[in-house]
Amino acid sequence: MKHIYFFITILIILTTDVTAQVTLVAPNKMVRSNDSVVVELRVKTRDTLSTLQFTLTWNPAVLSFGRVDTLGGFPPSAVTDEFGVSNVAQGKLSFVWISASNNGLPIVDSLEIFKVVFKAIGANGTNSSVQYASSPTPIKASNAQLISIVVTTQVGSIKVGTTAILESFASNGLRLEQNKPNPFQNQTLIPFHLDKADEVFLSVFDFKGQRIIEKKGFYGAGSYEWLLDTEGGLPKGSYVYRIGTRSGFQSKVFIKN
Repeated sequence: MKHIYFFITILIILTTDVTAQVTLVAPNKMVRSNDSVVVELRVKTRDTLSTLQFTLTWNPAVLSFGRVDTLGGFPPSAVTDEFGVSNVAQGKLSFVWISASNNGLPIVDSLEIFKVVFKAIGANGTNSSVQYASSPTPIKASNAQLISIVVTTQVGSIKVGTTAILESFASNGLRLEQNKPNPFQNQTLIPFHLDKADEVFLSVFDFKGQRIIEKKGFYGAGSYEWLLDTEGGLPKGSYVYRIGTRSGFQSKVFIKN
């Protein structure tokens, strides 16, 4: 009996990849009402993919499905015509991809899967999450040995409204990076770089253009990470954060869960 248990344990180890992981990523974007927006879907992994499937979901009252656009880095020989569009009116798009190569598809860090073009039909101030779900098509991936890979997902967000708060005015010597983690619960780090010493302003806006948070400090030349603690002071949602100096500013979007 002990030999049987040992055999089963070895079989489980050989058929399950516990180290490999695939991350499916959707972007954060801003769009004006009645305009089109292109949503790029990406996969991050250092493994080799042979199959990938998922359901993409969004709020159909905010975004209207237009079409599937270019198929990123997937090879032309792949079976990429298996898009389930019967539920797009309910905000669901199914995707199933199978590699035509016996060796699968090698991926270094990140690869664009495909793009989806939407039209913003929601009013200014509305937003839609763009996320990966398991219904009706479950989330699954496997490597070249057809071993299942753990799949994680990152939620994206499309905001409808004026783009003015996302504009950037060139600031000599200032570079703003994406906050991390994103999305976040209460605390996040906002990386930025200064070529020369200057007074720096941090502002957070909602998508109606209302300033919610404002901080400032003096920094010397170098790279920094501004810790932003929003516990108890910022509701869940998507926001624009802006780093500025006396000569200009740059803006990006983050999501608080």
